[in-house]
Amino acid sequence: MNEPYFNYDIAYDVYTKQIKKMAVGSIKRTGIKKIAKPVLLLAVIKGIEDGVFKRNRFEYEQLAEIYETRDKDIQLIEKEAELKRNRLFLIMAAIIIVISIAAIVRITIYYRIIQKKNKAMVRNIEEKLRLMQMTNRGMDENKNNTEEQDLFVRIDKTIREQQLFLQPDFSRDILCQTFNINKAQCSSIFKTYANCSFPTYINRLRLNHAIELMKRYPQYSIEAIAKDCGMERANFHRRFVEEFGITPSEFKKTKL
Repeated sequence: MNEPYFNYDIAYDVYTKQIKKMAVGSIKRTGIKKIAKPVLLLAVIKGIEDGVFKRNRFEYEQLAEIYETRDKDIQLIEKEAELKRNRLFLIMAAIIIVISIAAIVRITIYYRIIQKKNKAMVRNIEEKLRLMQMTNRGMDENKNNTEEQDLFVRIDKTIREQQLFLQPDFSRDILCQTFNINKAQCSSIFKTYANCSFPTYINRLRLNHAIELMKRYPQYSIEAIAKDCGMERANFHRRFVEEFGITPSEFKKTKL
């Protein structure tokens, strides 16, 4: 768009002709010129003002168009950035979902393996207890036992029937006093006929009793069962794992 151009000569002629038409007959040409000059000067000023105004408006329109273009570019950039953020969010969400599903599947498989293993161990425990009962019953009914073996049978029967093993303070000294034997003889008897030391023998009876309690009273807590067996919870947990290879809690949760 070109700036408006003002021609002074053309304006002079136009305004002179207009003044001639308006002039009275006595006015001379010099007078017309005197009158026309201020008029032409005003016309020139007006033309300049109009040109400046039009030029300023043109420049304003150009600036407005530039700013509008910049605003559109900024909006486009912001939309592109938002789309990138949304895509990134979707990708991260998909990754999290995949990882979560994989973790759930892995945990499920691991849980099933543990359950299968625990069931096998519980069966072994049940079989072990059954064999122990059969061994004890066989020793009770054997008529050819030696004097020392008969002594062990009497000790074992007394401890089981009176549940002396449930007493937290039941010790080898108390046993020796009860059956009038010395410590060396006591150690020899249990090593020979129980295949373990006296403390191990007592702990096994306590653990076997704990298993019966867990089967009979599944609502009992581990702490309550340990206390009923004459043991502290931590010691009970450690002994149980050492003896059976499974924790008390896992045993309770495992159903055959």
